[in-house]
Amino acid sequence: MTAHNPLVPTGGDHWPDVDPPWRLRLLSAYDSATRAVARINLPGAVALCDTAGRAANLARVQGPSTSDIAALFDWLPPGDRGRVARDISAQRVKNRLAIALVLGDRTADLARLVRWPDEAARRALVESPSGVVIVACHIGAFFGVRAALHGVGRSVFMLRDMMKADAAARAGVLKRAVDGLRAGELVVATLDGPGGTSTREVTCLGRRVAFRRGPFTLTRLTGAPIVPVACAWTPHHHIEMRVGPPIARPSRTDLDAVGFEDDMAARTAQWFDAYLRAEPQEMWPNTLRHYLAAPRVDASPE
Repeated sequence: MTAHNPLVPTGGDHWPDVDPPWRLRLLSAYDSATRAVARINLPGAVALCDTAGRAANLARVQGPSTSDIAALFDWLPPGDRGRVARDISAQRVKNRLAIALVLGDRTADLARLVRWPDEAARRALVESPSGVVIVACHIGAFFGVRAALHGVGRSVFMLRDMMKADAAARAGVLKRAVDGLRAGELVVATLDGPGGTSTREVTCLGRRVAFRRGPFTLTRLTGAPIVPVACAWTPHHHIEMRVGPPIARPSRTDLDAVGFEDDMAARTAQWFDAYLRAEPQEMWPNTLRHYLAAPRVDASPE
């Protein structure tokens, strides 16, 4: 039995799912149409996507089933499972709109939807005098992280954009991130994306999963704090940028490099575990399936 989430294959493997050319062409046409509608009325386009996603889930065209929700979030009352499934389906369509805007070089438009519910957290993050490693997962309004940091008045290095297949190229990207952090940049890393190596298993939502090791290596090498973030679509069709407190560094001083990074990964997993337990509707359908495929903490390894 594997000890890691299939969403984060080890050894720098590519994504397990590759879209066929016909689907890529279809998505490109859909994105072009979406951007045209959003140019006329962006809030209206978001509202339309929300309605379409909910209707598609009710018609069982897309989105998770209530049984999928129950399998991962088994503490949810039965009456809440359908609501969460519909929220996830609506989120998926709204996220496609966000992707279309980002791919169309219209991040500034998407940024108009962003709200920071905690002004003190915003100031602490954006106005930090030193570099910060910002970590996110494929949950919620994921592309809102990019929009929230658009035009903040300081340099932002999106590590996700720079993933490379071979070790030499990854080392170059890591050096670029280290130099950026030492110069006071914000570095954004995705914990469950492709490229790079994985941590040892951590626990999230009662499953044995793994994160990408890169951000924890960065904080070990530079001393920069790790700050977890998540974005969420609001009922009023805005995007909230939710900022967690910096992840505490290990109290033990005898840890080697791997031990330090794995300890930080486990602490980070605890924050995302608590967040998703409180906000199960933030799960992506694909992320939900990958978590369901990951081994349970109470399961015996083969």
